[in-house]
Amino acid sequence: MASLLGWPVNATLDTKLQFYYHFVSLIGNIETICSRIFSLRGEGVTNPTGATTRVFSKSTMKGRFAYRFRGFALYTAPNSPPVTLYLNGVGILEMDGTGNVSGHQSSAATPIAATWPVPGYPLECNYDVTGTYSVNSDGTGDAAVTLTPQPGENCAVENVFFRTVAIDEDRIWITSIKPTVAGNTVDEVCEGEAVRI
Repeated sequence: MASLLGWPVNATLDTKLQFYYHFVSLIGNIETICSRIFSLRGEGVTNPTGATTRVFSKSTMKGRFAYRFRGFALYTAPNSPPVTLYLNGVGILEMDGTGNVSGHQSSAATPIAATWPVPGYPLECNYDVTGTYSVNSDGTGDAAVTLTPQPGENCAVENVFFRTVAIDEDRIWITSIKPTVAGNTVDEVCEGEAVRI
């Protein structure tokens, strides 16, 4: 007569223990395989403590994103006191999965609390965006982009370095670090967010 598990009722304890050992080993192998599959896709992976950890890479962030930003910059005109500018903008970025980024951006800058006219401001610009990005497995990363004014725009080329944090594969937080405008470093603080579209 056989038991529900398929071995004879008089099976030895050693036989039963061997079965349990092989069964537990099989389950462990399945968990390992699933973890590797999920990590390749950048999805949740359960670590030994039971917590879910996302694994990110350049390829998991591949795709098209809409982004927005806002912040402040300190502007100094020749023979004039410095003035604070309010900045904001929106754009579209395409990440290619290998570390390259391209797109376009529309942005504006306007003086705040200025007691004197700032020549050329408020200023609106449309840019083509090119650059590179990197992503660490924990979602932190960097991006270095060049903003090139589109034809007919009265704006300077800007080079901007960003620190980024991916919340998941569809959303990224962004903060700018010391950009250069026409080759001059600008005191600027901007923050924003990119969302997959």
